[in-house]
Amino acid sequence: MFFKLRNSESAVDKKMSEGLKRREVFYALVQIVKDPQNRDLEGQIKVMKFGYKIKAKIDEELNPQFDEPTQVFDPFEGKNFELVISKKGGYPNYDSSKFQGSRTAMAISGESVTTDDAGRTAILGYIKDAPELGNFDYRPWTDEQRNKVMGVLSQFSNPGSSIDTVTRKQAAPSPAKSEKAAASVTETAVAGSASPAATETKSEDSSKGDDFDDFINGLDL
Repeated sequence: MFFKLRNSESAVDKKMSEGLKRREVFYALVQIVKDPQNRDLEGQIKVMKFGYKIKAKIDEELNPQFDEPTQVFDPFEGKNFELVISKKGGYPNYDSSKFQGSRTAMAISGESVTTDDAGRTAILGYIKDAPELGNFDYRPWTDEQRNKVMGVLSQFSNPGSSIDTVTRKQAAPSPAKSEKAAASVTETAVAGSASPAATETKSEDSSKGDDFDDFINGLDL
């Protein structure tokens, strides 16, 4: 559907294709080590939602081009992540975010965990009250969600017909209204005439053209 609209010869279809762009999101349990703006969150475990840019930084650590791979989620030999959010073009930007260079074990109550049974027990006790990551797993759509999505997609089902769809939204005027829009008639009695003479003053109906121009201008192409 997206590529049909994107590759269409219609400029309107190309514009509408922007509403069908794909966006992937990912979730992970993270420990907040330091947050100067929200000190009360430090030491807590939260679910972090992130997009492809941060996912690419994780993949780069797992499969680096030159260095040794690092399992960043390893509680004993992982790496802390420095999350830096800036604004670029009015949207959040994560280009300055990065993993620290050295590997470190996670800390609980200020103490680094060890790789023995005591350390593993401490980790399990620490994360037992953490948010349930399974709540963010993929789930099949409900009938209500499917009907809603299909209703939206039906607007994009016929590439090249977007303009027709818009112009069809306005019902055709009735014959009486068409006659009134096409001409205004003034009847004037003429002396000696059995019936009044009709004088037509024509005025073109430009509402359809104006509606179309307003529609195109509103697309900000």
